Amino acid sequence: MAKRQVRIERCVCKNQPFARLKALAAELDNDVELLALATGASTDCGRCRPWVERMLATGQTCFLEELEDDARGRDLAAHFGEEKG
Repeated sequence: MAKRQVRIERCVCKNQPFARLKALAAELDNDVELLALATGASTDCGRCRPWVERMLATGQTCFLEELEDDARGRDLAAHFGEEKG
C-alpha cells in the first residue's frame, strides 16, 4: 500500500503550534491534562493528542509521519493539511 508523508506540528483545532505548547508545558510540569485545560489543545477532535504526548515525552515539536494511504491516513493528512509527496 502507498504511503503519504504528513508534517504534524500543531493542534489544528486550536491553532496551537507544538513549539508554543512545549514552552507552556514546561510551566505546567509537562502534564498533558493541565496543558489541555490551559490551551484547549487536544480537546476538540483529539487527533493531535498522540503527538502532544510524544512532544511532552521527547521534546520534539515537529513530526514527519508516514501514513498509510487508507481512509485513516487520508483523514489525518487532510486534517493536518500539510501532505507531502
